[in-house]
Amino acid sequence: MSYRMTIGEFSRLSRLSKKALRIYDEQGLLNPVSVDPMTGYRYYAPIQVVESERIRVLRLLDMPLDEIRGFLAERNPEILAERLDNYRGRLERKVSSMRRTLDMLDMLTMKKEEIFVDYKVIVKEMEEMIVISKRLMTALPRIGEDMMAAYGEVCSYMDSLGLSTEGIGVALYHCKEFDPEHMDVEVAMTTDRIVETAQPFECRKLEGCTAASVLHCGPYEGIQTAYGALYDWIGENGYEKTGPDREIYLNCPDTVPSPADLRTEIAVPVIKKA
Repeated sequence: MSYRMTIGEFSRLSRLSKKALRIYDEQGLLNPVSVDPMTGYRYYAPIQVVESERIRVLRLLDMPLDEIRGFLAERNPEILAERLDNYRGRLERKVSSMRRTLDMLDMLTMKKEEIFVDYKVIVKEMEEMIVISKRLMTALPRIGEDMMAAYGEVCSYMDSLGLSTEGIGVALYHCKEFDPEHMDVEVAMTTDRIVETAQPFECRKLEGCTAASVLHCGPYEGIQTAYGALYDWIGENGYEKTGPDREIYLNCPDTVPSPADLRTEIAVPVIKKA
């Protein structure tokens, strides 16, 4: 039999803790070559350091364990290269988002008045829209990813109905109280006519309303400052909210050179307090 190493020896070689090795065994990522039936001791082969290093590097890149399992099981080099390219793209988008977040942090060192000065709030009449939508429950850490996936599903469904997807994207936030773990969001695309739909999609008229509105220019990461300016104005000018916040995406990341060119209207249905 080829040389076997104890879990302690292999831990030093692989630079993975014994606890991590046990977890990877339980998860089916890196199984020992043998287990003593009497003692339960795990034994590894030195060649397994190649797999352990792949796991260690992928974990350093924050790849989820389920994806790592699929990556390790794949033997086709072309598919492996494609998976790595896809994950590289996700990491690059994450890095870009983190850079924008740091830029936002720089801006937040300013006083409130300096931050809000670029936001001009207006009261306007919002026209009725016909939309096809999907409602979802999500959580703050994954809201962007979940909403993008939902928009893709809505657009694919519209394609299946023979409808144009060149309309405007709209999001409605139905939560009466903010809960970062349970966010009730409706994503929608405008269309030109009412059509029959099947769950989880709905075609309906989004009623017109009087709204306090502000235009946010730039990446979505900084949109909360626009909300702050808008709600500050609503409170200071004697209005109260009457319906879900609306985000109207006047363009989208796929159609602009950079996130700085994104344009999002935030509209809050309001009435003047008596």
